[in-house]
Amino acid sequence: MSIADFAWVLLIALICLLSVQTSRYFFGHWFSPLSIYICGNAGSLGLYHLRWLDLIPLSLATYCLALASMTLFALGALLAVGWRPMQLGEAASRPVDRRGLATFFYITAVLANAGWLLAAAILTLRFGIAGVLANLWLLQNEFQLQFIGYLNLTGILVAPAYVIKRAFASRRPLDHVLLGLALIGLILAGIKSYVTISVIAAGLAWSVSQPRRFRGRHLAFVLCGLLAFFVIYTRHIDVFVHKEYAGSEVSSKVPWLHRPYLYTVGSWPALETLLRGDVAPPPRFGHVILEPLWKILAGLQIVPAYPRPLPFTNIGADMFNVYSFVGEIYWDVGLWPALLLSWLLGFAVTRLYYRARSCHYWGHRLIYAVFGYGVFLSLFQCAYSFNMLYLLTYTYLLGFVAVRGGVLVKRADHA
Repeated sequence: MSIADFAWVLLIALICLLSVQTSRYFFGHWFSPLSIYICGNAGSLGLYHLRWLDLIPLSLATYCLALASMTLFALGALLAVGWRPMQLGEAASRPVDRRGLATFFYITAVLANAGWLLAAAILTLRFGIAGVLANLWLLQNEFQLQFIGYLNLTGILVAPAYVIKRAFASRRPLDHVLLGLALIGLILAGIKSYVTISVIAAGLAWSVSQPRRFRGRHLAFVLCGLLAFFVIYTRHIDVFVHKEYAGSEVSSKVPWLHRPYLYTVGSWPALETLLRGDVAPPPRFGHVILEPLWKILAGLQIVPAYPRPLPFTNIGADMFNVYSFVGEIYWDVGLWPALLLSWLLGFAVTRLYYRARSCHYWGHRLIYAVFGYGVFLSLFQCAYSFNMLYLLTYTYLLGFVAVRGGVLVKRADHA
């Protein structure tokens, strides 16, 4: 780590501190979309400058694009509240409309657990218990059975729905059992992002449901839990991508942190190769931002099957295929649309955040938690994909139409 790296780390720390203070002033809380996006992006840039792995150097163009994206996101967020401190007024003190909350949680948990239990039963009949336990990597390829996989995907919503129910409604021992089973199902699904989305969405749901009780230690607990999950998962299930990397003198003493570090900072050197022109162009227009549409059309056999979302590129320590939020859109549709979407994301997610804090219906908190995951991760393809479209559609149809509309419960029910 050179003097220049140390200077960058100090500058990035100041940027993060400024974003937190701005968040406190305009949103009344340190953990808003503005601070999440800026601290997430700037923080990963700061970790890059620790030089734990041998990654390619970044040019000024990469820094400029990253800072421009963060700036425009912040401008969009501030515009969403009219450049004034967010005024919650009496809305913050009104009782929460819990109509259908318990019903939503139990239906979702039952569907999710039925899905993974059915998939586990099919796998057990096919390979035997001993065969599955001896080859846990089978979970990556065999567990997502056709149609049943969507029930596994629904399990992502169990944790954030549980958090909201815990914040505003009575808890029962059955709730803990269903939550634990749902998390087991997400782990067995063999897709790391399922657990990641669920845990982060639960943290976001708690931050808007109980903002005065949400502390930095809660965020640290979530991050440490995800880190431990990532390390254990990589060593025992995701065995085909397990590699050893040459690190610095310090990082070489903790090789189990190499891959989490690569996932955290790798998008910036990948963006560098993109700006250099080392990455092949997208196979079709809107390959990233219109991914849900292309997948639906491909499923209907109107267009060819959807190929690998993003191409791999050499970032020094390894091949990588994630280019940061602004980078993925830049690769897809160019510079100005990428900057525009950074601004639009800041505006849109802040409006969702405002509704989650000000509207008394619990469903707005769940919508923000799911959509806000993309801000927390600061990646477009991994967040705003077909999976999110499915989760949002499910939440709206069950939480806003079937439950809130009185189809499944009476309108006077506040369970």
